[in-house]
This record gives sequence, C-alpha cells and structure tokens, in this order.
Amino acid sequence: MPIGNAASRNLMIAFAAMAFINWGDILIGVLNDTLDVGVQLDVLRSLISSVLIGGILVAISFIRPRTPVHAEIKHTRAIDILFPSVIAFSARLVGLFVVLCALVGYIALARFASQQVVLTGAVLITMYIGILVGQAVSQAGSIARTSFGKNLVERFQLSAVRADQLSLLGGLLIYALTLLIGIPLILLSWGCAMRKCVCGQPAT
Repeated sequence: MPIGNAASRNLMIAFAAMAFINWGDILIGVLNDTLDVGVQLDVLRSLISSVLIGGILVAISFIRPRTPVHAEIKHTRAIDILFPSVIAFSARLVGLFVVLCALVGYIALARFASQQVVLTGAVLITMYIGILVGQAVSQAGSIARTSFGKNLVERFQLSAVRADQLSLLGGLLIYALTLLIGIPLILLSWGCAMRKCVCGQPAT
C-alpha cells in the first residue's frame, strides 16, 4: 500500500505520541506505587492516557495514505481502495471504544485496550517489516545484488540457481524468526506466561 510523504510523517508523529503517552503512563504508575499516592490520582492518570491514545487513534483514521491522481484511479485495484478503508474504520472504532470506556467509567478496560493498541501494534508493525524483508530476500537474484552476496557467490563459485536457492532459504528463515519472536511477544503483552507461550504448558 503506497503512502505519501505527508501521510507517513503524520503517522510517525502519531505513533511516537502514543508510545510516549504509554511510556509516561507506565512511569507515573510506577512512581505512584512507590510513593503510595491515592487511588484518585491513579484513576485520573489512566483516564487521561486512555482518552489521549483513543483520540490519536481516531485522528489516525482520518489520515489519507495517498491521494491518487485522477489518471491512476482507473488502474487501482479494488483491494488497494478497500484495504486502507478497513484499517481506517478499525482504528476509528477502536479509538472510539477506548474513549467511551474511559468516559463512562470503565477506566481499567480503557487502559488495557489502549496499552494493547500500543504494544501489540508495535509488535505487529515490526513483524510486518520482517515479512517485507523476508519477501525481498527471497526474490530471485536478490543475493547477487548485495556486496555480501557477491563475495559469497565468487568465493564458493555458486551458480545462479544455487544463489536463488540460498535467497529463498534466507527469506524462509527470516519468516520463521519473525513468527517465532513476534507471536510470543504478542502473547506476553496479553498477559500469557512465558512457560505457556513457549512450551504450551500451564504456568505453575
């Protein structure tokens, strides 16, 4: 999905703001526990952070990834038009859900949802980048376009077919590492114990 420069800049600012708000919320929570501050301040902190993150999500849903030129509209596939709309609708729905939960009094639910948006979203974005890297590495001739690949081909006198096989193997390894690292991190962010996430055994 192509993204324009202005949209990518706005998305970067929005994601950085959500990460900063979530980090500040966690830091203030640790300070509150250390200083034994009252419950009212802790609730107020969760309310403010949840409303801010939910509002940023709603604002993100109105960012247009790219304004297509009139001549390009005819050549745009339906999936390329539908996919950004689905993401925008989902972000708007989640943002409104977080804000409404916070305003009607479900502060803990709103805080949990806002933290999951930041943490799970960060892991999913990292996994997506890893998948893109694996896709690029597994393409035919990709290893020969790098200095490391050229030295490897020249040193071991690899044929073009063998080099493409190594590229495919490298891409598959990147896919596997992305899933093996990303899925446990998502489960951990949901509160799953490490023993159960990795081994499939209940924590004792």
